[in-house]
Formats: sequence, structure tokens, C-alpha cells
Amino acid sequence: MTAREQELLSVVIPVYQNWNTFGECLRSLLHQTYKNMELIVVHLEGGDEMRGVLENVHDSRLRLVEQKGKNGPGGARNLGMEQARGNWIGFAEADDIIEEDFYEKLIEQAGEGVDIVWGGISLNGGKWVEHTAVCHLSSFEEKLERAKNGASFDKIFRADLIRKHNIRFAEGIRWEDNIFLFQAFYHAREIVTVPGIYYTYRPAPWSEERLVSLRRDAIPAAKEIVLWAKESDITKRQRILIYRKIIEFIALPFLVEVDFYRQMEQLMGRHWFMIKPVLRQKWKKLKRRFFNKHTN
Repeated sequence: MTAREQELLSVVIPVYQNWNTFGECLRSLLHQTYKNMELIVVHLEGGDEMRGVLENVHDSRLRLVEQKGKNGPGGARNLGMEQARGNWIGFAEADDIIEEDFYEKLIEQAGEGVDIVWGGISLNGGKWVEHTAVCHLSSFEEKLERAKNGASFDKIFRADLIRKHNIRFAEGIRWEDNIFLFQAFYHAREIVTVPGIYYTYRPAPWSEERLVSLRRDAIPAAKEIVLWAKESDITKRQRILIYRKIIEFIALPFLVEVDFYRQMEQLMGRHWFMIKPVLRQKWKKLKRRFFNKHTN
């Protein structure tokens, strides 16, 4: 066993009502070519559905953790992190599928001084996040400029990074990954991107209920990030970049609403005027995508 293979990887998987898709996700995790893993399944109290899915699974790497109370997937991930024994921590969602060599390729790049290793994301048959080369990113700006979303599941994180800086997911709201990712990127000594490997993201179908909850939680999620940015020792340029990414990751679809727009403007204060030109560019791209989708 090489030094890299001795690194224990903990993968945290929150499971709620999606037991019907979890079986496929779990199989993709159990068949990873990287074997030195523990799979921490965090589920709500009770668990009849869990027993049905897991009754024929006999693997010592599987650990079950019961979540008491509904504090959302962020709470489940925080609980899983607290239980994790690994040197590295990754996250998966119960609807998704992970390529069999995904974690092996990430661990291969987990060298000295590296705190995050970052793979790609496939979505609807296409590439949502794709790295074309192995790149070492050290400045906060270049890390954040690379990001297209606030996802945590396409990366692995050094456990010491999370514990040293008490990095946590937001609890009880949607967009829970975003505050975690901003803090992890800020504190990481170095991030390495890995080309040619993909985490297959299969989001739940859009529904009115889901849209309402995303809209409801967008402002609280943005506020949490803005508060952290104000309390951190960051430059003006970095703060403006953070605010731009809040728009890109969270707020953009809802800015057509006057009330929402005004809340975001108030939240970002005097920096808002610097973000508006970027906002106009994003809106043009969004409208072009919508037009092409509905006319082709």
C-alpha cells in the first residue's frame, strides 16, 4: 500500500426521502477503485426505508448515523463530519452517481500542502464543471474565479482544514454548501484541480415547492456569507468577488423580483454598484439560454 493509499477517506451521504435512488448511489460508492474509505450515511430518526435498502449490503466500510431533528442536509453533513475518522472528507448526495475511479484520482493529487482536491461535474449528459489540466491554485481570487457553483460534492477536503478553522455547513436552509465552500477556499493553502473525472449530479426535478424553498432561503444564505466576509480579514477586491459569486451561485434567478433585488442591494451596500455591470452580463447569458431552449 502506497502512502497515498493509506489516506482514509470519509464520504458523508445525507439521505432523506430519496431512498429509491440511494441504492444506485451507494453501489457506485462501494465499487470505487479507491478502497480505503468509510461511507457515513446520515439518516433521520426511524429508518424503515433505510433497512430495506441496506438489508443485503454487508460492507464494513458502511457506517450509519442517525440525525435527530430536521436541520436539513447542512446539519446532516455537519453531523457526518463530526463522526468522520478520515484524513480526507468528501460528500455525496443520495440521488447521484460517482465514477468508479473518481476518488482514486482525487487522492492521487492529495499531496503535502494541498487542502482541497477538485474534480468535475457532469449534468444532463454534459459537463457542468470541467478541468482541462492539473492546476495548483493558491490565491483566494484564482480559486473562487474557477468556481461555477457552491457545490462541495465534487471535491475532497483535508480533515485538518475543516477542524482547524471550524468550517461548517449552514443548517436548516437551502444553499447550505455555499458558506462552507467560501470558507474552505479562503483557508485552504492550495487547491488542485483534476481533469477527466466526473461526479454525476442528478438534481431533483423542478417543482413549485422546491422553487419556493430556494427563493425563501436565498437571502438568509447570502446574509451568512456577507456576514462572514465582513468579519474576515479580506481585501476590498476579494469582497467584491465574493459578492459577485453570491449573485452567480444563489441570487441570479430571483433578481427579477423587485423586493428581492432591493434586499440584495441593501445587503451588499456600497459594493452593489460594482456588481451591476457583471449582473447585466449574467442576465444576457441567462436570457440567451432561455431563448435558445424554448425556440429550438
